Amino acid sequence: MFKLKNILIILISCMLMLGAGRITFAVGQSGSGSQSDSLQNKSSSSGQSTEKVSGQTNDQGNGQTTQKGSETEQVKGNSEALQAGKQEFNRNRELIRLTTEETTRVKAQIEDCSEDLKLHIQNRLLDRGNISAGEMTRYKAMIQILSQEREILSVHQGKIQEQLALLCQARLQGDIEAANTSMNNIRAEQQLRLLELAKILQNLKNFSVSN
Repeated sequence: MFKLKNILIILISCMLMLGAGRITFAVGQSGSGSQSDSLQNKSSSSGQSTEKVSGQTNDQGNGQTTQKGSETEQVKGNSEALQAGKQEFNRNRELIRLTTEETTRVKAQIEDCSEDLKLHIQNRLLDRGNISAGEMTRYKAMIQILSQEREILSVHQGKIQEQLALLCQARLQGDIEAANTSMNNIRAEQQLRLLELAKILQNLKNFSVSN
């Protein structure tokens, strides 16, 4: 007999699967201001360097004119690289936001399928009292699948948390290149996590149809 406690195992598995960890991005919210401020401070510092070089040139001979031009070009190049980095950061932030929205949508569908499955099993118990050995085997297989998927989701979520920590560190240091590297890694793990959620949703749908 497939007892009520076994139904709870299925539901608990679903909840654990969904609760593998919600991605909460400080990216682009209150933290984005500090990111911009940090990057702006680096840009301002570069500007001060240019002014200093210019002032020194007024007091020194033509021998340092070439050095001034070289340093000015370097400052200009750094400023352009910084601007490009900030644009990439903003693009990554938008892509992460869109993927987060898609993840939320898929998770909502999983919750709906889990609820339908729960009601189906409850009705089966009320109608017949017993569930066949074949049905019990399918339920156990489903529990195993959900458990495996939950572990995979946990791994992806752990990697996302690691990259979030690195992202915060990069932002504090005003390192736009390191920040973008972390953002790219977050997006990659996000996509893998979304694929696993889609697999879970399809498994639940297939299981519901077979019953």
